[in-house]
Amino acid sequence: MGGGHILLGPLQPHHRAASVVAWVMLIGLVANLAVIAVGPTPGSLAAADIAWMLVAGFGNVAGLLLEYAALRRGKVGIVTPITSTEGAIAACWRWWQARLSVLLGPGFWQS
Repeated sequence: MGGGHILLGPLQPHHRAASVVAWVMLIGLVANLAVIAVGPTPGSLAAADIAWMLVAGFGNVAGLLLEYAALRRGKVGIVTPITSTEGAIAACWRWWQARLSVLLGPGFWQS
């Protein structure tokens, strides 16, 4: 996220949050398509997997819309530290999840 703030910072006062998010998503799509084209093919996906991917995608877009709207209206020095903690919280949660899987067994999180 920090790199996005630096690179897209000049766009934000002049463009709406939706147009900035559209550009971010387009650039990400192009980068991912390049990796997908040369990478291995995934296994089969269940309907629940696809549903969770859609929920995650919509949540990502909604979060970015809110973040860029806040950066446009608010003070960058206040908004950026708040939004940057998202990654730290996710990393800490994943670390604890891995530790608990060792203690409770790997099937604990699949139930």
